[in-house]
Amino acid sequence: MNKNLMKEKLAAGKDVIGLFQNIINPNITEIMGLLGFDFVIIDGEHTTFNPNLAEEHYRAAELRNISTVTRIGQNDQQVIQKFLDAGSQGVLMPLINNKSDASSVVDSVKYPPIGKRGLASGRGSAYGIPQSVGEHVDSSNQETLVTIQIETTEALQKVEEISSIKEVDVLFFGPSDISSAFGIHGQIDNPKVRDTITNLSKIAIANGKSCGTIARDMDAYKFYKDAGFQWFCSGVTNMLQDGMKNYLSNMKNS
Repeated sequence: MNKNLMKEKLAAGKDVIGLFQNIINPNITEIMGLLGFDFVIIDGEHTTFNPNLAEEHYRAAELRNISTVTRIGQNDQQVIQKFLDAGSQGVLMPLINNKSDASSVVDSVKYPPIGKRGLASGRGSAYGIPQSVGEHVDSSNQETLVTIQIETTEALQKVEEISSIKEVDVLFFGPSDISSAFGIHGQIDNPKVRDTITNLSKIAIANGKSCGTIARDMDAYKFYKDAGFQWFCSGVTNMLQDGMKNYLSNMKNS
């Protein structure tokens, strides 16, 4: 498996910046790599992405040296394996409630003896050409990133046990769903949401985990960076909207 530059940067204490990709055209992922983004999240939860469509993004990302993470809507080994076999370098698993759920993700992502992932010689293993089976297993277990999304009411109470799992690399706090859990839908910058996220992140960081969240502007970025976060992202469509709005406003008001 190729070196996971994102995982390497996180382990070195560096920040990483990326975008949720919810547009099928892989050219956008390639442009992200050319611009210098650290990672792209292929969103298989809230879009029509399947492994076949995602595979083209993995190719584009490999071409431009940008790391890939895939948010997969089902905590199911057969589903997770297909995205990994297509070439994803990591997973972001939503709707995780507790340690048992998170451990199941690890089992699906990691090969034995760490997990239970099935072995296949697809493009995720470069068709078995550059590495022996044993070398591929070892490199994949080392390089594949496991990220658990904290967003449900139960998960907010289980950060300690979830972050105690050795093979979990990152806890990603989803402010939108956390705001919904508090009945303040969409108020991701509400002090209650921000304080909850930063207080829980202290537990995860103390357990040796990196933390990530949405940062759509510099205010959010600075706030969470000061709290020790390393992973920051927004969305491709948010970037397109902002760019188009600014362009249109500037042209009409010139």
